[in-house]
Amino acid sequence: MKPTRTAATTVLVMMPLDMETGRGILRGVRDYARSQAATWVFQVWYPHFPLDTLRHAARPDGVIAHLHRWDWVEAVRQLDRPVVNVSNTIGDTLPWPRVGSDETLVGRTAATHFLERGFRNFAFFGYGAFAYSRLREQAFRQHLTAAGHGCETFADDLPGGDGSRAWALDARVLAWLQALPKPVAVFAANSIRGFELLEACRHEGLRVPQQVAVLGLDNDEVLCEMATPPLSAIRTANERIGFEAAALLARLMAGRRPPRQPTLVPPGEVVVRQSTDVLAVQDPALEKALRFIRDQLHRSMSVAELARVAAVSRRVLERKFREVVGQSPLQEIRRLRLARAARLLAETALPVAEIAGRCGFSAVQKLDDAFRREHGLAPRRYRLLHADAGADGAGKRT
Repeated sequence: MKPTRTAATTVLVMMPLDMETGRGILRGVRDYARSQAATWVFQVWYPHFPLDTLRHAARPDGVIAHLHRWDWVEAVRQLDRPVVNVSNTIGDTLPWPRVGSDETLVGRTAATHFLERGFRNFAFFGYGAFAYSRLREQAFRQHLTAAGHGCETFADDLPGGDGSRAWALDARVLAWLQALPKPVAVFAANSIRGFELLEACRHEGLRVPQQVAVLGLDNDEVLCEMATPPLSAIRTANERIGFEAAALLARLMAGRRPPRQPTLVPPGEVVVRQSTDVLAVQDPALEKALRFIRDQLHRSMSVAELARVAAVSRRVLERKFREVVGQSPLQEIRRLRLARAARLLAETALPVAEIAGRCGFSAVQKLDDAFRREHGLAPRRYRLLHADAGADGAGKRT
């Protein structure tokens, strides 16, 4: 007898494959299908195809779509099949479940990156009409507010003038950029916005990162490395988003009910390039001390040692820290150690003991005590709540 063939499942994937976000999600979908030995046949719909082509294609069993446009939404609606959305451009008003980045953690990651570099002036450069941009700005602003800082914002979507110049060179953007207090740290809603802002800085003769530091999101390596100077960016867990979206679609196609809330995946680390590789401190002695702290966080250090590195007296160094940083050298060391520990707990699977050593804590108990005072919970509990989905194998639901 011939072996019985398992019926194939046709999955339509609608993705902006010209961007790293779409390609990464597609890789995650592929990884899920392979891990489950699922007999999935993929229909990959390319954005440059007319939407009418969907009507003439074989009807899929399920759809994974980056629903960032209303004509895509309507085309998918007409298919009348289980759908998982992997875009938060329109917002959570669509009738299908969504898998995407945890924007609260994205904003916190951006703010922490800049605060660790000593910035005191902040801005956000995004899109007024896109839900994900508004959420990133809100989270960025909230974390800065908690640290005692404000945030300027430019979020508009309309090209200026006659459209003959790049959007970022619109007169309104250039005026806003020049008016920002310097040095300023600007979080851009994505790598495209970051690239545009760097072009605007070049046009205006502003030095990056000394006057304007720029951080993007999604780490599209081609775009980030093409920028002048190269653009730092938060790495988004696109493959994990694709994997979780495919797993959710499999459950929907099996008749399971969709979740009531979106499945949120924490971002990865900041890929530091030249656009943020700076300490925003004008005082040479203070800059030496701060850079030494960042480079030597893994070991014990004293204020007297910092003073020798900075070539000033201890009293002078203490005064400089309080005037510029807003706290004592020992308080800044503690803040940076705990920030690094939190990042390693969330983004890696390193043992807590090793994290303690890397962050300058002589024992796990010392890290545990300091972490409880700062965050109100133990390091292991923090890891459970904030761990990267790529490390622990599951997205976070909220």
